[in-house]
Amino acid sequence: MRYFLRYCQIKKPYRAPGKRRNLWTGKRLVRRTRCCLLCALALLAAGTGIWAGASAQFDSRNSNYFDSPWKIFAGLSPGAMNGLTDIGGKQGQGKTFMKDLRMSAAQPAAGICLGALWNDILALRLEINGGSLAAADSVLQKAAPGSYGRYNRNLHFRTSITEALLTGECYFLNLLRLNQYILKHTDQGDLHLQPARALDPYLLGGIGLFHFNPRAMLGNAWFFLHELHTEGRGLTAHEKGKNYSLLQCSIPLGLGLRFRLSQKWHARFELAYRLLFTDYLDDTSGFYIDPENFYKYLPPEKAAVAEALADRRKIKGPPIMEASIRGNPTKNDAYLSAMLKLNLNLGSD
Repeated sequence: MRYFLRYCQIKKPYRAPGKRRNLWTGKRLVRRTRCCLLCALALLAAGTGIWAGASAQFDSRNSNYFDSPWKIFAGLSPGAMNGLTDIGGKQGQGKTFMKDLRMSAAQPAAGICLGALWNDILALRLEINGGSLAAADSVLQKAAPGSYGRYNRNLHFRTSITEALLTGECYFLNLLRLNQYILKHTDQGDLHLQPARALDPYLLGGIGLFHFNPRAMLGNAWFFLHELHTEGRGLTAHEKGKNYSLLQCSIPLGLGLRFRLSQKWHARFELAYRLLFTDYLDDTSGFYIDPENFYKYLPPEKAAVAEALADRRKIKGPPIMEASIRGNPTKNDAYLSAMLKLNLNLGSD
């Protein structure tokens, strides 16, 4: 480089004494000046190319840099919850699963979520939802065939639900397209599915943790049923064992449909069913207990409330015996939700 710079130095050409100085008449000067100009132009062109490549790589409008297979999203979820428990249901003989769901018993719910989506195929999200469940035997008319037993039992409950869910989503139509896409693009080393669908159905499943605390009304006051041991669970030295836990696990399963509103906004309609490991969502599961147990293990005032809420039959039968049926302990309770989710893709242009 030192010799190159020395070579490019401007030198005064030889001129005879008395002649006018003209730097542009020297042939050596012209030749070296052209060389310097060509080198400067080459360096300028190279620098421009490097800067253009760097600018393209980090330009926020360049999808090659920002089009990551992962997309982060957050959202809000208004909707409704409903329960499948021993209390209430449809008129007639009690049915199984969704056949006994009474739509008028739905209660409002809402939630928030944060998740990540890979290539519009698989997603994982964490969400927190809040809502309530309620049911009553009084909605079953006495005259309806098969409803008399539940109508006469005359139980009711209400509980708030607070849940945290870790849920996976599978966009199965995009998953079916993935194999064909890979075969066409393996030479490019690119697994980005495109273009995205405007409507995408998906399946979901996961695991959850929820809190509940059933209560019932007596007079003009609401009482929490867990602490009243209405079926004898948790009464000291009682044979039915410890009381049920108010914090339980769930397995959410369901399906949904995603609507692509824009590059940033998505809307989803989702139905999710929760498999539960408890039959005490409504504080009703097995059998009546002898009311003398309430007075034996609880304070008198509390025992009187427990007795009144444990047996609310419209027409009293024979004295309550330990084996008198109050609920169905062979099947656990469940609840489900219908949610409209509005999601924002974070970091999208």
